[in-house]
Amino acid sequence: MSNYLKRCVDKETGVNEPLRGIYIRSFAYPSLKDRTPIILTSVIDHLSREKESIVQKYGEGAREELKTVIGNISKLKSELQTNKPFSKIESGGEGADHYNRLIDEKTKRDGEVPTWYYVEWLFAECYLYRRLREIFETTEYLQKYDIFEAQKIDVYYNSLSSIKEATILTLDFSVQKLPSLSKAALKKLVIDFIKVRILFLQ
Repeated sequence: MSNYLKRCVDKETGVNEPLRGIYIRSFAYPSLKDRTPIILTSVIDHLSREKESIVQKYGEGAREELKTVIGNISKLKSELQTNKPFSKIESGGEGADHYNRLIDEKTKRDGEVPTWYYVEWLFAECYLYRRLREIFETTEYLQKYDIFEAQKIDVYYNSLSSIKEATILTLDFSVQKLPSLSKAALKKLVIDFIKVRILFLQ
């Protein structure tokens, strides 16, 4: 058994305690131990499977970068699975300073650099996706590549009927309030209605 697993405790998260992977009966533990590595593996599989179409879209230079990206994602997965200390976000980019400041604050508070299982689960989850983004930011050809684009599009189209139903209910409710709406609120409602109609005509 890994040393960090020996420090995990077989109980649920305590009252008023943040979710952490250290609590085996919490959602955080199986999320870090099983769910998140599966996500990273699926990202690696996707990049390997779609290599040619990615190269076609982003240029021949992306071919070598894909090897580096896949290697770095494998390294990130290993860091997670072995509970390594968090490293700073070095690519710059959006939110890097914020994450680095939080890592410093947590290090000062806890007396050690945050690790995957001991830090608050939500921070670990967000940090994972920021690190994944960093891997692409440090490339020349793949900086704009969105690894989850296909999933987002699928979810969007699969959710359209639910979105439409919720929107119609909301608009029906708003229409009932028409007599009491100000001119500005009425204008906003009409604009929102037009946007929704355009969306569903596509």
